[in-house]
Amino acid sequence: MSYIYIFVLLILVFIIFSLRKQNRYIFENELKKSESPIETMMLNALHEHDFKPYAQIPCKSYRIDVALYYKGKKIAIECDGKQFHSSPEQKEHDRIKDSVLKKERWIVLRFTGSEIYSHMDDCLRMINSVVHRKR
Repeated sequence: MSYIYIFVLLILVFIIFSLRKQNRYIFENELKKSESPIETMMLNALHEHDFKPYAQIPCKSYRIDVALYYKGKKIAIECDGKQFHSSPEQKEHDRIKDSVLKKERWIVLRFTGSEIYSHMDDCLRMINSVVHRKR
């Protein structure tokens, strides 16, 4: 009988270990999900500043480019390339997306490709101010 208990215990330990391993944050996996160079730059910059950024997080019928979960806050970071976010239709789509995300309690930050390429320090300052702001 004791062999059965030991066997069951080993199976449980294996299952728990497997589940913990699956839920572990692996930055390289997030980089693989990146859909543009500016998203990759943002992911790298956040990672270098000791954040754990996530790429392409689903929310309702949308996907968040880069997401941060920090001390109970959900921060959606949208990386807007000029080519895909300059038409009136796309601007309206972005406005609706922001509204949906805000209803789901996301704090939404949008950065243009130019801001990300040329002023990453300013982007990071803005993100840090939101992360460390009291509710």
